[in-house]
Amino acid sequence: MNKIVYLFLAFFVLIIIGISGYVIYKNINDQSAEFTEKQISIEPTPIYTEFSNPTYGFKFLYPSDWQEKQIELIDPDLIYAAGFTDPKRLDEMEINDCLNNEIVDWLNPNPTKLYCEGMIASVPDEEKSELTKIMHEKDLYVYVFPADKTKNLKTWLTGHYRSYGGELGDFVPEKEISLNNLNGYAINIACCEDYNMFYVVSKGDYIYQFGTSYSDGDNNGRNTLLDEFGKNFLLY
Repeated sequence: MNKIVYLFLAFFVLIIIGISGYVIYKNINDQSAEFTEKQISIEPTPIYTEFSNPTYGFKFLYPSDWQEKQIELIDPDLIYAAGFTDPKRLDEMEINDCLNNEIVDWLNPNPTKLYCEGMIASVPDEEKSELTKIMHEKDLYVYVFPADKTKNLKTWLTGHYRSYGGELGDFVPEKEISLNNLNGYAINIACCEDYNMFYVVSKGDYIYQFGTSYSDGDNNGRNTLLDEFGKNFLLY
């Protein structure tokens, strides 16, 4: 009789140990899975490159995977310009042109249907509606103008942009900003489907326009891309 009791007790203890071991093992696995999931969800740290120009005394950061932007000095008052652009965005804009040409049955000859066929074929149908919306280049650039010591910044900006005429004939800068302890203005030069947003400041002999063609919607007269990189736009 005692042997049966002992055997029963031993069997019961083994069951308890087995259940406890399973619970501990499951908890360890769950914690490990949770830890692994958290590791996977961590985004890589962005890598930036610094661009500086000692001649005109400025520097700023831009994403390292962006490429140099070609800028023509069309404005007669402009003495220097430099910028960088997101090549992935340029590819999306090219697809955008192709899809919009397809919508109007290739009435716009550039780009051609033959050129676009491969690009359009690679775009999933569920993404096409987003890629047919108006797209602006995702870039950052700096324009440098000589300062007119006889005028304050607001007066200079007013005269400069009114000289273009047309829709800018009554231009007046109104949105005041501070860019790294320098007072200036945020101006939006938009026409038709084009968009240009600048943060403008003046120091010493020069006026600096830190700008982008990238529109992120109405942000109370500001631009999130310029806000993000403007904190590293430094004059020296």
